Amino acid sequence: MASIPKGFPYFLSQPELAVSVYELALKANPRDGVLATKVGQALIKTHHYNKAINYYEAALKTANQQFLRGDLAELYLKLKQYDRAEKTLLMALNHKNEG
Repeated sequence: MASIPKGFPYFLSQPELAVSVYELALKANPRDGVLATKVGQALIKTHHYNKAINYYEAALKTANQQFLRGDLAELYLKLKQYDRAEKTLLMALNHKNEG
């Protein structure tokens, strides 16, 4: 299983490298919502917003990581996709009320 190397904070100044490392770790553990979040955050840092959306949506489908909805909604807001942000937040609230 791939893991994030020790001393990884060094890579935080190099988000493109961070994306590669996180993607590799995520391939080994595709249900890890924390890794999906880190990939999404690194993609946002590199201005790959649509790819970040794809990661968040895939993680929600694959691992049912509901906590990712907040990050996804925030990204939609940043992109001025208000309808999608609202829908994502409502889905999060509905899921919370069901659980």
